[in-house]
Amino acid sequence: MSGGKQWLASWLDSSIAGAMTAVSGVLFLLAFLFSPRHGVVAKAIAQRRVRVQNRQTKPASH
Repeated sequence: MSGGKQWLASWLDSSIAGAMTAVSGVLFLLAFLFSPRHGVVAKAIAQRRVRVQNRQTKPASH
């Protein structure tokens, strides 16, 4: 991944340290969103599954 950081730094005409920070932030964001257990997407999918199961098991009452 170090090649990507150096490429980003030269493309943006900035320091390598800044590019490292930016790439690290993007990687953290991806992990935060798509982590299999604790990610935002995984939690949304789990909540949707629970809602669907609850609809199927609870009888409709009027």
